[in-house]
Amino acid sequence: MTFASLPFPVFSFTHDPANDPNRFKILFTDLLTGTNNIPADGNQIKIFAYNDFVYVTASSSSTSDGIVKVYDMLGREVYSARMEHSQINKYQVPSVEGYYLVQVTTDGKVAHEKVYIR
Repeated sequence: MTFASLPFPVFSFTHDPANDPNRFKILFTDLLTGTNNIPADGNQIKIFAYNDFVYVTASSSSTSDGIVKVYDMLGREVYSARMEHSQINKYQVPSVEGYYLVQVTTDGKVAHEKVYIR
């Protein structure tokens, strides 16, 4: 895995349809959000979507409840809920089909994941 800090407002690259569509993973740093990421390796929280539901799974090492927020691609918060300290949390997000950014804050750390909601 290669990490790159992008200090420029524009980043260009070439694409071939044979490329893996999931070849980029965006990690947010405290410079952008003012918080710390939960490490990408050994991630304690997994975030995914199926239809209009967002699922958040937390490992048993997570010690406190948290907050789940969903943002559209314009940065508007479209959903917010408390995350209970349990293995799987399921949230029905009333939204239009498309890509969203899910932010989970727990134990003073933040996890982000881009999901597609139908």
